[in-house]
Amino acid sequence: MKTKISSGHFRTLLILLAITGIASLPLAKNALIAGRDLQVSLSKTETILQNLGNVFPLRLLPCTTLDYGYEAASFQSDLFYLIPVLFRMSGLGPEAAFKLSLLLANAACALVAYLCFRSCFGQENIGLTGSMLFTWCPYRINEIYGNGNLGETFGWCFLPIVLSSLTELTAEDMDPKQAAPLCRRLALGFSLLLLASTSLCFVTAVMATLFFLFMGRKHRCRGLFPAAAGTAALFCLANLWFLLPAGLALRDAAAAGTVLPADISQESIYLQHYLSVFLWGGSNVSLEQGMMNVQALCPGAAGMLLLLFWLWSRYTGKSENHKSDLVVRRMLFVCVPLMIFSSNLFPWYLFQNKNRLFSILLSFFRSPIKWGAPACALLIAAACCFLSGRKEKEPELCRRLLFPAAVSVSLGTTLLLLRNMVTHRNFVNPEADGYPWIPFQILVGESGAFRICELISAAVWVACLTASLVRRFQHAEKI
Repeated sequence: MKTKISSGHFRTLLILLAITGIASLPLAKNALIAGRDLQVSLSKTETILQNLGNVFPLRLLPCTTLDYGYEAASFQSDLFYLIPVLFRMSGLGPEAAFKLSLLLANAACALVAYLCFRSCFGQENIGLTGSMLFTWCPYRINEIYGNGNLGETFGWCFLPIVLSSLTELTAEDMDPKQAAPLCRRLALGFSLLLLASTSLCFVTAVMATLFFLFMGRKHRCRGLFPAAAGTAALFCLANLWFLLPAGLALRDAAAAGTVLPADISQESIYLQHYLSVFLWGGSNVSLEQGMMNVQALCPGAAGMLLLLFWLWSRYTGKSENHKSDLVVRRMLFVCVPLMIFSSNLFPWYLFQNKNRLFSILLSFFRSPIKWGAPACALLIAAACCFLSGRKEKEPELCRRLLFPAAVSVSLGTTLLLLRNMVTHRNFVNPEADGYPWIPFQILVGESGAFRICELISAAVWVACLTASLVRRFQHAEKI
């Protein structure tokens, strides 16, 4: 039995390493792809490195006079920029530190997605397939290499925690005691998302709200909402050190306005992006230029083919009213408004420059494209849910057709996308002389209220960690 277990773990490790390695192929180049946010990410790393010993936590001030149109720590915590900073402190250059951070993000995404999907659906193969589809998601790969946004790159590592928690919470009727561990895990996922990317956390929170709205009545009638309220309270207390300064900064209309592009509706996409197969891997995000040289903003052909197979089985009557089919349907219902929010069909221009409230709400995500992130992640989760239900009913069909097809299509389209990005995108060397660093400034003085909030957040994190360790110790003693 020990040989079987160790060989199974070794096989899983090899597959996860292969998933990580393929997603990291562009890092083998001796330069970085010139992403639209790469300059900001590198400049934040260098600014934090230069000021790390002076003040903590570091809060970067917005460069409003330089018109970069990107929010600083008033709206982003920048916590995960400490990872390349640590690599820089060990003696690595800016390029090597950034590449190692991206490699770590790919490995973390593959591992977290595997653990979450395996826990959610209870099957090893579904965990590995979900890890592959999620790590190789074209939208995520574009975020890593096409944009170079380090915060959102790490934010994608924690989306599976939120998705798996929401799926398990809404799949069955639970009492508050059963839902409590899932709610704590949900609060952890949202906290990590907030520490990585405010915009990604905001659009994911809207997705979670839609998830609860589309729940069946019998799932809403018990103690789930009190548990959800406790989750929200735990989330707010754990992140009070960041939420209070961000809320105070949002009172400044000028600071909120700096994060918005000239016309926010121009940075939306066409709905047919989600069905893309052969991806350009380009840099175009403007509606004026159409589909030519467009960024890879889709969940991937493999996931969409699995969902099309689910629709075909529903249409032909070959799919029974299985529990997994109901969950897939609910996920697709939630995806529809998210996809519309990210597309040119939603009139975002009607809300821009109207009043302070709308400016603040728009500043949370800055671009309609951001709504595509939870939409793509949810489409992948729906595909995995379909595979899980189909494997229970027709294991031979999954073993002979669906799993091999998903791996083949995902591998082929991912390699094509990475090849196009490496071949056609511009590269930069941040260590060369004359690289245009952004002169971010550090907020030096902090009020006493900020310090109190930091102490409260630290106490909550320590209490949660201690309680988790105690529960694990008690569980190990029972076993």
